[in-house]
Amino acid sequence: IIVAAPAFAHAYFSEQLAALLEPGQLVVFQPGVLGSSLELARHFALAQRRPCLIAETATSLYTCRLRGPAKVFIGAIKQAVPLATIPHAACQEALARLSPYFGNRYVDGTDTLSVGLGNCNAIYHVPPAVLNIKTVEDSAKLPQHTLVTPRIAEVINALDEERLSLAEALGVKTHSFWEFLATAYGVTEGSHVERIVQGYGRQAFPEPDSLTHRYFTEDIPFGLVTWNSLAKQIGLPLPLTDAFIRISGILCGADFEATGRTAEATVIYRELAALNPKSVEGLAARREIAKLAFAADAMALALAQEAVAAKADLTLTPEERVFLYMPYMHSESRLIHEIAERLFKEHGPKSNYE
Repeated sequence: IIVAAPAFAHAYFSEQLAALLEPGQLVVFQPGVLGSSLELARHFALAQRRPCLIAETATSLYTCRLRGPAKVFIGAIKQAVPLATIPHAACQEALARLSPYFGNRYVDGTDTLSVGLGNCNAIYHVPPAVLNIKTVEDSAKLPQHTLVTPRIAEVINALDEERLSLAEALGVKTHSFWEFLATAYGVTEGSHVERIVQGYGRQAFPEPDSLTHRYFTEDIPFGLVTWNSLAKQIGLPLPLTDAFIRISGILCGADFEATGRTAEATVIYRELAALNPKSVEGLAARREIAKLAFAADAMALALAQEAVAAKADLTLTPEERVFLYMPYMHSESRLIHEIAERLFKEHGPKSNYE
């Protein structure tokens, strides 16, 4: 099942799919945004149903636009698109199942945090639109790539550097916007403006034609807002990201922080740092899962299951594993309790199990 819908529809689709899907099925958010796959995992946990295999990508395999009813224009097919799964260990299975339909263009994206932070849509979409707001309001429909001047390209690069600084602070590696152009479109040479023209000039997709365009209603609340709220949790300032959120909110007459996907609303990605043993936030994040067990049982269980599937629990001391396994104890599912008993018996402190 391919979910090819804007990010603001993912929560609704996740709730509906979690009530219907069976464990043997595969769902791909194509593209996803930071938190899409865990949104579905959370709804499976809320429904107390065994989850199916869930995957997400950082961008769509197809650079395309709807031209009319049942009519899609495909401007380009990307050369390689990173994909990650829940559980992490099932990534190769997902790639094998997708290969007959899409070839080998999907590649292993390491984990959902790396892939989620690798979504560069807001990097390319937001600065040219905001800094050329008159043509948006005039509905001039100029090709988006023609709005990128050398100075606007520098703003794009600076915004991207903030995204990369967030990834580094969380202990994960993701690609830069310019590396994305290389892997997706084969663009490797030229100035920033020249690379954007090489990558996007062939499609010449237009700029937003209104303030309700998804470059505003998706890329800001489900891109910039998510990054900024996550950065605030770890004390990392993203001044340019924050500025674009505030300016765009005034231009659009919208409170994107109230309607978007924040770290506080999803309680996801600081805890996902626990899946990366190298993360400086890792230990604190693991311990905070224990707090989530009471405040957000279903989400905490989904995160703990992902950690166990990735064998991240085995990188901890027996005492630390108690915090990670705690959401299993708080579940009301008998099956989950049986798994909890096995985990505590095999990997927890002996005195704790007794």
